Amino acid sequence: MATNTTDISSLTLAIKDLLQSEGNLSKIFDKIDSVVFIVNIEEDGVYRFIYVNNKFFKATGLDKEQVIGKRVDEIIPPHSIDLVLSKYNEAVREKKTVRWEETSDYPTGRKTGDVVVAPSFNEVGNIEYLIGTVHDITKRKQMEQEREELIKSLQEALNDIKTLQGVIPICSYCHSIRNDEGAWNKLEKYISEHSNAKFSHGICPKCLSKANSGFGLDEK
Repeated sequence: MATNTTDISSLTLAIKDLLQSEGNLSKIFDKIDSVVFIVNIEEDGVYRFIYVNNKFFKATGLDKEQVIGKRVDEIIPPHSIDLVLSKYNEAVREKKTVRWEETSDYPTGRKTGDVVVAPSFNEVGNIEYLIGTVHDITKRKQMEQEREELIKSLQEALNDIKTLQGVIPICSYCHSIRNDEGAWNKLEKYISEHSNAKFSHGICPKCLSKANSGFGLDEK
């Protein structure tokens, strides 16, 4: 079950007491089918990971020593960090829950997540932490991209299709076709210019017999 904005807002109510015991955090957050993380807010806009659940480690391929106590910019890949920090800053500045989609590369591969972060306040109303969740939507985004690529390919194919329609004036003797300008073209040339059809030339049995007869090669 994915954690939504309402869920994460309610989680922040008890965050201060839970932080006193990592065991208590794990009992709750390891049962959630989403990544859960908590970052401490330090001076000069520095955010530091102080807790992540097991789902975080499985999703990223990182271990506890690589994450806990590290600055966010030490963990989040370079091409994503500007987006992440801007969203964290927005949550702190506006004192509200913020949501976005993020794609990052980790040891387990490229992941796309639906990210939600919400501020956790102390008794006097100051923000102490950001608590966040990430719901993995990698497969959904891949399917969307594949569908878009398929639609694009089909559209390109449709744009390339040329059709023959209407009444085509054709000579009853030589089978040449008169084009819109009044010029007579060989059947193959006309069809090639008005469709994607291509020709490979051979000889049918009836014409082969005639050709052999012309060269005196009639079969006995």
